[in-house]
Amino acid sequence: MKFHKVLIAILSLVLLVPSISAVTYQKFNPMEFDKPDLVIVGLSHHPDTVMWQNVICCTVKNIGNTTVTGFVDLKVEIKRVYFGIFLNNKSIQHYSVNMYSTHGLPPGESWEQDFALDIDLPFWGFFRLYCWVNPNHTIEESNYSNNFYQQQVHVRFGNWIGAI
Repeated sequence: MKFHKVLIAILSLVLLVPSISAVTYQKFNPMEFDKPDLVIVGLSHHPDTVMWQNVICCTVKNIGNTTVTGFVDLKVEIKRVYFGIFLNNKSIQHYSVNMYSTHGLPPGESWEQDFALDIDLPFWGFFRLYCWVNPNHTIEESNYSNNFYQQQVHVRFGNWIGAI
């Protein structure tokens, strides 16, 4: 009886060790570290060239180890949240923009991508903004799971700057 338990324990260990080492290799594959990794740090704003207007933007940062070159897609959806609790699943605003820099986005650097003017956005209410960078995975990254950002805001009298 005791021999039977020892034999099962040894066989279990022999069968488990290869699967553990395969998972460890996949998780810590050094080739994955030679890729960019884009994240959205948050929402921001800056004055527009026209007086009394402000531009709302997403701040995108490269936390990977190589420079991002080419076009980077950014998708933003704005949905109304009734009474600050109930989410309406229908988008009231939808933006898709491309970012491009001749020098690319080096590791550790970030840039702000404009997506809307505050005067074009709703005047009052609770809203949830959903932002995706590289939503179609056109740029090879080390981690796609961190390409999403969301933020809930309460806008009063069109003051998106105060809400963000």
